[in-house]
Formats: sequence, structure tokens, C-alpha cells
Amino acid sequence: MTSVHRVATGAIAASLVAGLTVVATATPAAAATKITSPSEDTVASSATKVTATLDVLTKGRLLVNPPDGPERVADTGYKSISTTVGGSSVPNGTYEVTLQSALTALWVDRDKVTVVVRDAPSTPDGVTATRSGRKVTLRWDAGSEPDLVGYEAVSSFGETVRTSGTSATFTVPSSAAGRRVGFGVKARRHTSPGSSSTISSPTSNTEYVTMPGASTARESSGGGRAGGAGGLDDSYGEVAAPSALPDLEPLSKNSPLSLPNVSPDQEFQYSDPEGDQAVTGLPEAKKSPQVRAAEAIASLSPQRWGLGAAAALLVLLVAAHIGTWSRRLRPAPAAARVGKLAKTRDRDGDDATTAEASGNYRGRRRRAHRSED
Repeated sequence: MTSVHRVATGAIAASLVAGLTVVATATPAAAATKITSPSEDTVASSATKVTATLDVLTKGRLLVNPPDGPERVADTGYKSISTTVGGSSVPNGTYEVTLQSALTALWVDRDKVTVVVRDAPSTPDGVTATRSGRKVTLRWDAGSEPDLVGYEAVSSFGETVRTSGTSATFTVPSSAAGRRVGFGVKARRHTSPGSSSTISSPTSNTEYVTMPGASTARESSGGGRAGGAGGLDDSYGEVAAPSALPDLEPLSKNSPLSLPNVSPDQEFQYSDPEGDQAVTGLPEAKKSPQVRAAEAIASLSPQRWGLGAAAALLVLLVAAHIGTWSRRLRPAPAAARVGKLAKTRDRDGDDATTAEASGNYRGRRRRAHRSED
């Protein structure tokens, strides 16, 4: 019997040790099963991930209670589980996330967090602006958020249009004539279902339209993208404001000038300054001789120009013939004078020769007589 008692006592002791070991390992399991992120009462501006950790051999699940519907099971598993609350495909609002674990067939709540999501809508895309007179129509693509309230179209001259559609029409003031005017749009969505508060997206890319006016060289019926999103420039673009014009008093039909009536399908006919519509009472301007000569030349018709050129050519030809004829007549008198002069010189030469011969003869005679004596 003693041996039997000893064996029984050993078995009981071993069972007690095993039970204490199970209890000692079960206590840390309960402490490790919890939601690790985010913290309680978190306010997020975008979709938020909720993460939970579980002890070894412990099965857990996450339950999400959204602001617009019933509670649902988001994730189930071991060791680590997670889910995401909020985003563009679900409404903004308060999300309750509960962590449950099960050692048996029963699920037991282990941890819970509350997350408030206020996610701004996406910036509208596909923005275009078209002008018709002083009216500008802005259009854009619709957003995909389920809790969109509408849109807010803005302009650089301060006008704002709120609409639930995808277009807005502005009437541009006359003070913006000749300037570039900018337009943009923002989307708006609720911060939670049933709430009157909203949250807006950033302003879309700015679309510019050039308004017609005296200070602009060309008109634009569309707009060009100006770059990144943001607020609109209050300067109406890059064109300077037109200067103020002085007030003019009407002439009450007493103007000294008058214009002829011209039909749209007729050419404009200038009035004759010498006729009935000439301006009277003005001093006559004095013209210089050069101006009068230029006006006389300019008044000649092409036919007169041709006749004048022909006459000048004829005068040149006649003068050329007269010069040639006069040159031919000049050598005859000159030759006669030269011949007469030559004859005179020959006659004088002969007389001198005769006189010289006669003198020589007389000298010889005198010498002969002297020798005889």
C-alpha cells in the first residue's frame, strides 16, 4: 500500500505543476492581445490603418462599425491583423474598431478604438473655361466620393459660384476688359453623415481667359493651364489696367466735321474737301516751290508722262543732227583761209628771191667795171 500511495501522490503533484504552468502561460496571452495603432480618439485627415497583435495560438478578429452602415468583420487571423478605415470610397465620420479573441468557440472583446476621419475630396480634374461675350463658363469632371456636397467655382475678380453640378457661369465685370481673368474650382464633402460642416479640396489648376478690350492685341475664347493648384491671382493676369479717360461733353450735332453715310456692303468714298462738306474757317497753308513742283508732277497722268518723254527724245535727236551738220560746215572756210595764206607766203618768197638775185647781179657788174678801170 505504501508504494501505491507514493505513486498516487506523485501523479497528483505532477498534475498540479502542469496546471500551474498552463495558468502562468495564459496570463501573458491576455495582456499581449490588443490594438497597437492608432491610439484612442484619433482624428485623421486621410484613410487610417488599424493594427492589432495577438498572442501565440490565439485567434482574433477586427470588427468595424462605420458611420453609414452596420458593423462588419474586417479581418480575422493569428498573431497580427489589420484594416483601413476612411478614404475616398467611403464617407467621412467616426469609425469604431473592436478587437475580439477566442480561446474557445466564444468571441470575447479585448480592445477598442475610435477613429474620426475627415478626408478632403480629390481636386477636380478636366477643368476648361470658354468665353462668350462677357460670360465665361467653367466645366470640370465629377468626383467619386460618396458624400460630396458640391463644388465651389472661384474667379480672380472675387466672384464665387457654388453648385452641385459640374459647370458654373460667371459674368465678368467691364473693369476687366483687356485683361486675363483666372478661374478655378474646389470640391466639397461632408465631415460626417448628417453634418452641416464640410471640408474642401485644394483649388484646381487655374484656367485663364483674355477678355476683349482696347488694350489687348488678340482675344482668346479658351484658357491655358497656368501650372499648379492653389489660390487665384487677384491681378487679373499680366495685362496692365487701362488708364482712366476724361469725360467728354457731347457736341449735340453741332460738330464742324461730318462723315458720309456708308452702307455695310459699299466701299468708303472720301468726301471732296472742296465740296459742301469742307471744313471752313481754317487758314490756307502756304506751299513751297518744291511742294508745288512735286504736286504738278504728281498730277500728270500716265498719258501725259508718255507724251512728255517722246517730245524730249525728239528734241535730243534734232539737236544731235544740228550739231553734226555744223561740224561738217566748219572745215571749208578754214581750208580757204589756210590756202590763201600759203599763196601769200609763196608770192612773198619769190619776190625776195628775185630781189636777192637782182642784187647779186648788180654787185657783179659793179665789180667788173671797177676792174676794167
